[in-house]
Amino acid sequence: MQVNLSGTVKFSLASMGNVPIDSGVYLIHDLRGTLYIGKSTNLQRRFEQHWYKSHNIGLNKALLQPVGPVHFSWIRHPNPMDLEKSLVTFIRPFCNQIKFKNTKE
Repeated sequence: MQVNLSGTVKFSLASMGNVPIDSGVYLIHDLRGTLYIGKSTNLQRRFEQHWYKSHNIGLNKALLQPVGPVHFSWIRHPNPMDLEKSLVTFIRPFCNQIKFKNTKE
């Protein structure tokens, strides 16, 4: 699966203004790989929510002990639900609690 990112910023409060308010799918990642994949109708707001405290306990723990720099990447998409499902199924991020069943297995 080829993924074309729309953008990437360092996961820091100073970078939040560079994240668009568009809808899409986002990935939070460090040197371990993709930690979390989610979707949002407002990527900038979701960045801020994860920055201050994620609803995901596993992601909170991973962000407290990063391996190298942490980045927030996104793919603009008007209806991100199917894209999120495909990416979570293919990448299998460490901190996603919802695992989508791969229909090809």
